[in-house]
Amino acid sequence: MALSYEPDPLVRVAVVGSLRMLAASDARIVDAIADALAEDPDVRVRAAAADACARLLPNPRARQALDAAAERERDLELRERIRNARTSGGYLSPGSR
Repeated sequence: MALSYEPDPLVRVAVVGSLRMLAASDARIVDAIADALAEDPDVRVRAAAADACARLLPNPRARQALDAAAERERDLELRERIRNARTSGGYLSPGSR
């Protein structure tokens, strides 16, 4: 379930948001969201995936994805939002994206 096949990043953002609603029923969906957080080239998609993972806490795969992103995210604003989300009850603070 690779989101990277869709060339439009705004479509990928929408897909990540929609997948979050289904994640509780299928571990593959959580994996797809975690992969988008780790690998998508567009910061808007990574932000949507980070938000989805934060809302899926305490899911272990979502926690693992956030922990990894908190260390390697290239966008400093998003990295800080991810770090805060891990300790603030699972919600990303609003950003400028």
